[in-house]
Amino acid sequence: MHTLQARELSARVLQPLDTIPAYVKRAVNLIPEQQSTKAPDGVITNYRRAINLIPEQQSTKAPDGVITNYGRAINLIPEQQSTKAPDGVITNYRRAINLIPEQQSTKAPDGVITNYGRAVNLIPEQQSTKAPDGVITNYGRAINLIPEQQSTKAPDGVITNYGRAINLIPEQQSTKAPDGVITNYAREN
Repeated sequence: MHTLQARELSARVLQPLDTIPAYVKRAVNLIPEQQSTKAPDGVITNYRRAINLIPEQQSTKAPDGVITNYGRAINLIPEQQSTKAPDGVITNYRRAINLIPEQQSTKAPDGVITNYGRAVNLIPEQQSTKAPDGVITNYGRAINLIPEQQSTKAPDGVITNYGRAINLIPEQQSTKAPDGVITNYAREN
């Protein structure tokens, strides 16, 4: 048995064993418990908040952790005038000035005041007019050249003869015309 133990000892690697995590020496907190602490890298240190040296009446900000004065924009424009500050800089509103006499109609779709400039109607008032695109034109109704005794239709604006379907089926038989063409009813048995 001695030879077997001797062989096992000679085959053993002589390196130090890993330390058990329970016995690892940890950082000791020496800061009084009333003070805030932090340990981002494993070392316990005092938290040391930023100190506000700005009087409490003034607004402050600290986006990156450093306390600074808020520094609002100062309005140097008289209070009677309108102002705007879309990018944080206060400027005069500067409304467009209307130089067109008040009796005339105006428009300002892009912010520039211009004369409304309505279309002028040169067509006699007895005639019908239309202006779908803003240009006044004669209405130009279709003229009916078909005798008044005949039925007419104008679904697309052109007057045409109504042209009813002619029933060639004897009157004793039932008929139908769902699509406008007269056909025999022909019941199904």
